[in-house]
Amino acid sequence: MKNSGLFLVCVLAWGTTWYAITFQLGDVPISWSVCYRFLLAALVLGGICKITKRWFKLSWRQHSCLCFQGLCICCVPYWLIYESEKLISSGLTAVLTTTILYFNVLIRWLWLRAPLRVSVIAGGVVGTAGVLMIFVPEILGRDNQSFLGIVMVLSGSFFISVGGVASEKNKPMGIDAWQGSSLMMLYGALIIGSFALLTDEPVAFDVSFSYVASLLYLVLVGSLIAMTCYLMLIRSAGADRAGYVDVAYPVVALGVSTLFEGYCWDCQSVIGVIAILVGNMIALCSIDYSAWVDKWVLRRKTPSKHH
Repeated sequence: MKNSGLFLVCVLAWGTTWYAITFQLGDVPISWSVCYRFLLAALVLGGICKITKRWFKLSWRQHSCLCFQGLCICCVPYWLIYESEKLISSGLTAVLTTTILYFNVLIRWLWLRAPLRVSVIAGGVVGTAGVLMIFVPEILGRDNQSFLGIVMVLSGSFFISVGGVASEKNKPMGIDAWQGSSLMMLYGALIIGSFALLTDEPVAFDVSFSYVASLLYLVLVGSLIAMTCYLMLIRSAGADRAGYVDVAYPVVALGVSTLFEGYCWDCQSVIGVIAILVGNMIALCSIDYSAWVDKWVLRRKTPSKHH
């Protein structure tokens, strides 16, 4: 699948999962809901790998890397984000997770010594400004009690970025994307399940239709399909550009809110959507402006043959 297809799948999938998560916030402890989500996704994807003969023997070093990615991508951040939706709205949560783009750029620069792409930074600024325009009434309406929820979302975004850049760094190991996703989610589920047991969280499950249906949707669409596509996009386009998924999917979340929660559009929200689309075009542009500038400067310094 091309990068554009991977990008679209991630945006549509994660843009709708915010609404599905609200049905998980009930009597079942958050840690167990997250555990169920990734455990089921890991088992399904692992079964697919076995059937299609994509399951290979991995070294202990490869397993340790996948365990670290599971901790950073499937364990800590989702527990924080689920908990944050008890304190702030899903729309505001979606807005705050757009900071993943900036964390990705910074962490890649510090960890991988990757150049800071001007196009990605500029596109992220424009796109994030659009997202803020859409949700600014809600943001301004919040009081200081939501501060903890905001910190949780920002912390979760940071962990996802670390895990994403780790996946990019581990690319030379040659781990199959499907098998890697399965083991990463399995390790994440085992870690948060162990945390739940150590903290004496009661083992519980809700058999209601809303809980089971939302869990299956989160497993199949939000975790199984979208997570695999996201990791493939990271390997192909880089963690910084893949992170722009987290700037675009709030638009889908807004559409879902319009259909099911009665969100009212106005001139400001329309302008915000346009800004996000423009930022998307800038950030995903294949032109590396920094390289172009370096080439132009070098050409200017090269002595002319006529002299």
